[in-house]
Amino acid sequence: MLTNVAEDAEDYVDNGWMLWVLGLAVLSYLLLNGALLFRRGQTLGKFLLGIAIAPAGSTAFRPAPLWKLICIRALFFPMLFLLLPPWILIPVIDQVAVLGRARRCLHDYAAGTIVVRFP
Repeated sequence: MLTNVAEDAEDYVDNGWMLWVLGLAVLSYLLLNGALLFRRGQTLGKFLLGIAIAPAGSTAFRPAPLWKLICIRALFFPMLFLLLPPWILIPVIDQVAVLGRARRCLHDYAAGTIVVRFP
């Protein structure tokens, strides 16, 4: 409603507005998280918690490559939901992996990243 994409009932006749909303959502994600991810390896939430995403196995902190953060980590769940039946508790399975010794979720393994304390 804030962007005037769904003002009238006629707006729902054409599905083109959904593409507009999807584009706004992706752009918002990239603007809100992209700069911090690119520069510091953090989203706003990770910044507030004092943690960051780094390449697994790196000795000194450096941000993970942006393409891995966006293309692998961000697309991990949507791709799983497209490939697996919804009754499989994908988020639960992903988060349970963090209880292991490496403290890495499945999406961390997929992207080759690890969450570390930010210096």
